[in-house]
Amino acid sequence: MTGVGGARAAGLRHCAEDSVEIEAPVETVWKLLVDFAGWQDWNPLYVETRGDLRVGSAIGFTVALAGMKPHGGSATVLSVIPNEVIEYGTGAFAGLVRATRYIEVRALGAERCLVVNGEHMGGLLGPLLFKAVGEKVRLGLKGMNEALKGLAEQHS
Repeated sequence: MTGVGGARAAGLRHCAEDSVEIEAPVETVWKLLVDFAGWQDWNPLYVETRGDLRVGSAIGFTVALAGMKPHGGSATVLSVIPNEVIEYGTGAFAGLVRATRYIEVRALGAERCLVVNGEHMGGLLGPLLFKAVGEKVRLGLKGMNEALKGLAEQHS
């Protein structure tokens, strides 16, 4: 598997990450994840999404973090490996902040999987951004994972 998933376990700093075990096949979870436009129907972190999950494509979104006004952003899809990984990245402040978001799905059996959902904040100002919002991002990822788990288990 490629990507930066498991970044905290690999020792990367400035990474907000959450994982969840889901009692559903990888394929069921994957169908929910690649329905990018449908995220806004179940995802408490991404309250609006638009674009195609194709490598090189631009995507847009509105993110809702606890205690903050929802904010819009855009990113470029970096990697999509069916039933395994989605990765997209964005930059800000003339490249002084770079963020890479990843969602990895790992089979734990025929009817069970692990989802690792995270964001690595890099660049010169990445550590400051992580200090300011890293815990809020982690809580948002946790909420996203819990909603994904509930929906996937309901569908399987």
